[in-house]
Amino acid sequence: MRIAIDQDSNGVIDNVIEAEGVEAAQAIFPGASVFASDEIGPGWASDGEGGWQAPATQPEFEPQAPVRIDTPLFLMRFTPQERIGIRQAAKTDLVIEDWFAIINDPRLAYIELGDPNLTAGMGYLVQQELLTEARAQEVLAP
Repeated sequence: MRIAIDQDSNGVIDNVIEAEGVEAAQAIFPGASVFASDEIGPGWASDGEGGWQAPATQPEFEPQAPVRIDTPLFLMRFTPQERIGIRQAAKTDLVIEDWFAIINDPRLAYIELGDPNLTAGMGYLVQQELLTEARAQEVLAP
């Protein structure tokens, strides 16, 4: 027999088990409210009049598609002065040289704006005072 369990007796079903009967379930869960039912399940709530209401349905989670931008368009988000400053800094800073080389790689057709490596590189440019935090956020905005 299918038994619904309201463990804290707050009117909301916490669990459903198979048991020989209500008495057997009550012995397993002393102090809980138990109900024989083939219909109600976890999350169902008492309507206060002997009936039950199904839990509100949750909207399906749909992962967001990555925001992608063509590499040349991404680079154009920087001002000419910013691009020149980054290229100049890359001559003496291997981290910037590496990051900018990857961004400029001709095999890279697009930039994924939420990519953690891109975000880390932009953070490094802020740390090196080549961009402000606000300006980095502008460049990374979808």
